[in-house]
Amino acid sequence: MEKKASSSVAGLVLLCLAAAVHATESPEYKVVRSEPGFEVRLCGESSWMSSSVDGITFREATYLVFHGFLLLILVHVI
Repeated sequence: MEKKASSSVAGLVLLCLAAAVHATESPEYKVVRSEPGFEVRLCGESSWMSSSVDGITFREATYLVFHGFLLLILVHVI
């Protein structure tokens, strides 16, 4: 039963990742240098994140999101 549940969760995660790949913005770039295994790219302007929030300051929102993300990482690492 546990194996079936974990494979269902893994399938759901893969489905979400596949959807996120298509939603990701890919800025235009110029390859400045190319080496085996990596490229140095010069990217144009792009929007990394935008949001509208009423009733909370930028500092409060950043604190809440950062700590939530940190807890998520710590829970999965420990």
